[in-house]
Amino acid sequence: MVHRHAGNLYQPRAYLFYYQLDVFFKEPTFLIMTHYVLAYSSALCFMVVIPSFIMSVTLVPGYLEKKYDFIELVTELMDNQVDIDLLCTYCEAIKSQTSFHCLFC
Repeated sequence: MVHRHAGNLYQPRAYLFYYQLDVFFKEPTFLIMTHYVLAYSSALCFMVVIPSFIMSVTLVPGYLEKKYDFIELVTELMDNQVDIDLLCTYCEAIKSQTSFHCLFC
């Protein structure tokens, strides 16, 4: 009965790894092409990221403008006998039952 040592199982994989390293460093065209590919891809990413960063910094961050008068909304809801617990009087906003948007609600 022949017992194999666990290290023998990994020899073909190790050989392939070192063979690939040998090919990788002996072929100068592969290294040159890899350098150009990485350089152009990083320049392309830079050209995409910088304008989008500048746009996100300079544009309005998305605050909503009020399209209604809060006092008129409250009086209209009270006239229609609608529950006004869904109105935040501090923020003057309409909220849902599960929302938490300020410390006063």
